[in-house]
Amino acid sequence: METLRSSYALDETPVFLQFCDISRRYKLTSRWDLIVSFEKIKDATDAFEALCLIDAPITAITGKFIKVEVKRLPITRMSNSNAMARINEIIHGVEKRTEGLRPIKCGKGTYKWIQA
Repeated sequence: METLRSSYALDETPVFLQFCDISRRYKLTSRWDLIVSFEKIKDATDAFEALCLIDAPITAITGKFIKVEVKRLPITRMSNSNAMARINEIIHGVEKRTEGLRPIKCGKGTYKWIQA
């Protein structure tokens, strides 16, 4: 495992972005646990930034929500002029999911959050 980035989440949990040579995947880990893994570096780095900025406990459930939001928000949807747009959308989606809400599509690129 090669550590590419390291930082702390808002609750002072150390968070690492690592690359595994064997599985060829980028993994977000805390000091003790695997949180989530990705195949693409762009998805992994956006998820890493979101994980560091999210105001929720760092658990596997949070990792699952981050993975779902990364899949829901493709890279091509976000403009290069605002690099934080995708990360902000991931954070917003994870916070809504931890509140017990889920998105339903209302139109092209428009979502409404309803009770799960």
